[in-house]
Amino acid sequence: MTASEAAEHTTALDRVVLKEAANLARTLRDRGRADLRIGINLAEAHLKMPDIVDQYLWLLDAHGVTPSQFRIEILETTLLEERASHVIENVLRFREAGFAIDLDDFGTGHTAIASLRSLNVDRIKIDRSLVTGVDSDPNLAILTDAIVGLGRRLGLDVLAEGVERAEEAEALEQMGCTSFQGYHFARPMPAQECVAILDSAPAKIARLDSAIAQNQARRTS
Repeated sequence: MTASEAAEHTTALDRVVLKEAANLARTLRDRGRADLRIGINLAEAHLKMPDIVDQYLWLLDAHGVTPSQFRIEILETTLLEERASHVIENVLRFREAGFAIDLDDFGTGHTAIASLRSLNVDRIKIDRSLVTGVDSDPNLAILTDAIVGLGRRLGLDVLAEGVERAEEAEALEQMGCTSFQGYHFARPMPAQECVAILDSAPAKIARLDSAIAQNQARRTS
């Protein structure tokens, strides 16, 4: 497969993923959860297309959803390419259109700090290599804590990827990390299963609040 054929295949796949994401966004909106943003990973070949933002806006409009329901996730390493200026231009256009911007696998490239400043990102996703064993490796904990602190001082949401154990989640939470992704919380699942979980969440939260209130009442009586 030639480079051009590979790029064409990748962009076609991205469009299929976007259509599925748009359908899920519409389902969530109809259930009163338009506040939830769906993350979309954009391939480097797609990000370099001059009309990519217009294509996305047209497709979302055709499905009756808005950019405010989506996150564009870009790899930090994508910004290391020689012709990254086209990528950066499109990322800024995505943000101006209303998409949130996530910098994925943060901490693995060499342009991390510059990227945060030039792209005005909304969230950094700490690479799993800086998460696995963070509860037991003091040197790793120092590095990860510095990244979490940097994100917080810049007013960014900080998400930790690849959290597989409760001890890792606890260590990250103590550092100030507020968003997590990994098998400790949930494995990848079909969209409809995710929707079903969200539908049941209010009832579970209500039961939890009731149990907490009853426990507090017993303590004060």
